[in-house]
Amino acid sequence: MQLNSSLSKTKSSSPSSERQYEAWETLAPLDELERDSIRELQQICLELPLPKKFLPESTSYNQKLDTLDDLKAGASRLALPEDSMGNNAGTRTTSSASKTGSNLGAADSYANMPENLAKILPEKPTQSVSSFLQWFSTLEPKFLTNQEKSYKCYQALLFDYKQKAASTLAELNSVRDTLSELSSCQAQIQNEMAPIRAQCAESLQNKVVLEAQVSKIEAQLRPFEQLSQIHQFLSRPGNDLCVNPRFNTILQQLDSGLAFMNEHSTFKDADLYLARYQQSMTRSLSLIHLYFSDQLEPLKPTAAEDGVTFSASLADNHQKFRYLASEMRPLICHIELRSHVHIDHSNLLADCYNLLIASRLSFLKLHLPVLVTRDELFDALIDGAAQMQSVLRDEESLFRSFFAEGEAELTSFLDELLTLFYEQWLASFLKRFKNLPPTLRTSAPEAIAFLGPQVRILESTGFPKATQKVSAILTTLNSRFPRK
Repeated sequence: MQLNSSLSKTKSSSPSSERQYEAWETLAPLDELERDSIRELQQICLELPLPKKFLPESTSYNQKLDTLDDLKAGASRLALPEDSMGNNAGTRTTSSASKTGSNLGAADSYANMPENLAKILPEKPTQSVSSFLQWFSTLEPKFLTNQEKSYKCYQALLFDYKQKAASTLAELNSVRDTLSELSSCQAQIQNEMAPIRAQCAESLQNKVVLEAQVSKIEAQLRPFEQLSQIHQFLSRPGNDLCVNPRFNTILQQLDSGLAFMNEHSTFKDADLYLARYQQSMTRSLSLIHLYFSDQLEPLKPTAAEDGVTFSASLADNHQKFRYLASEMRPLICHIELRSHVHIDHSNLLADCYNLLIASRLSFLKLHLPVLVTRDELFDALIDGAAQMQSVLRDEESLFRSFFAEGEAELTSFLDELLTLFYEQWLASFLKRFKNLPPTLRTSAPEAIAFLGPQVRILESTGFPKATQKVSAILTTLNSRFPRK
């Protein structure tokens, strides 16, 4: 009867609770996600576990019931056997003997249960529905408390997530506002930087133009500034400055300075600086001339060596001069390259020609008498003339090892050399003509026959002095040895 009354009370109270739920739902509407969460929570709470303080101490019961299966397993452990519920009257009206046996069995089962589980069971086995309901009424508040506790924990967890999501959204909004502000500031800065950027580009272009102008001005001022350094170098003592490694650089600076002054004659004091550059160039080339003269001085012969043949002494002297030519040729080239620019440079080159020719003539004058002092006077003329052809070739080669130009000076030198040979032979002939043996007089026609073609050869090669001298010798021989 009590069970039926409690069930009727439950049924009578259900419509009001549904209305309250509907009213509460209208006041606080839920979205689909929240409804799904409530449904899941209801599914989990269908079978509630025992309170933790009533769980056994065994390791299998000490594990947390976190999943739905664990919760179901915990609820199944609490389920009572069907025999204890007294579902039919036959079981409730058993005989006293059977009751006594069942009481003994229940007492034995209590003794075998864990201590925590035995605490929640009634002290005496339930004999009726009312006693069971009375016992169950003591457990229901504990179940409700655990159920509400799980719900509140879940609600607190949801609230915490909601607060974190709200704070994250607030931070995102703050970051979005900051980025928007930064974007607007960047756009403003770009707008303000546009004219500044244009001014910087213009300034950079102006800088490039100014640097080009400065470089041009420096290049134009350099010839004016470097002249003092050139004067300082050329004012050093000694004639060997031309072999200094800086000498070629000085000459290049002088050439560029002269070219600049000639191109910019309208500049202030350009004529004055042009004259100074010209003087410095003349001074530089004069150093080469003086150095050349100093190097030729030790090669001048003092006297002919006794016991040395003409060919041997000539070969030794040529070797010395060729060694000097290897040193002087690069220096003399500087004079030759500038000899057409100024008259002073041309005069210096002519002086160098004369220095070499004078040095060669001073040597040959000492050794040419050897060719004409033989006893066979007419044989000496013929053999000496043939040997002079070799001497002329060697002297021409030696002259060209020093100079690349000077054709006229070379021709004049060779002409004078031949003239010197024929003069010495003619002087020897005139000196010995009165005492000339008759046997030698027979060789005169042969000498006359040799000198005839020589006149034409010398005249065609451009040796006027030698031609005249050979003609004079031929006239003398014809007068002294007339044809019969």
